[in-house]
Amino acid sequence: MSSTGSGNASPWSLVQQQGGQLVTQAVRNVAPQRTFIRKEDLAKPETMARVLNNFLKEVETMTAAARSLPFLSGVWFKGVQFVANTAQSISHQLGRPYQGYWVSRIQNVSLPVTFGFPLYEVPLLAGQSATQTVNLETPVTATYDFVVF
Repeated sequence: MSSTGSGNASPWSLVQQQGGQLVTQAVRNVAPQRTFIRKEDLAKPETMARVLNNFLKEVETMTAAARSLPFLSGVWFKGVQFVANTAQSISHQLGRPYQGYWVSRIQNVSLPVTFGFPLYEVPLLAGQSATQTVNLETPVTATYDFVVF
C-alpha cells in the first residue's frame, strides 16, 4: 500500500494494487504522511519550538485512545488471600467510583474444581461507598492478583 495525494484521492485514502487495478480504500484515524522536522526548521529557535509543539500535539492525538483506557489509572493488588464464599472489602484508593476490575493471576487454590475460579462483586454494605471500596468474593479459597480501575 502506498499513500497518495494526487488526483481525486483524499489524503485520508490508501491506494493499493489488486488484480491489475488500483483500489482506493478510505481509512479512518490515519494521518497523512508528513515530515515533522526539516533541517531548515532547526535554524531558528522559535521555528524549532513550533515544530516540536506541533509534533507533541500529534503524538497526544495519536495516543489519546490508549491513554484513555480505564485500567491504566487502576490500583494493583498482589497476593490478596480470599476465603471461599466470604466477601472481602477492598479499599481501592482510586478517589473516584471504580469502573471494574481485572484478575491477572490466581494461586494456591484450595479445591480442585472444574468450573473455574471467578472473582465477583457483591453489594456494598451500609456505610460503604464505591469511591472507596469494592466488595469481592470467590467460591474457592485462593490468592489473587488483580487491578481495580
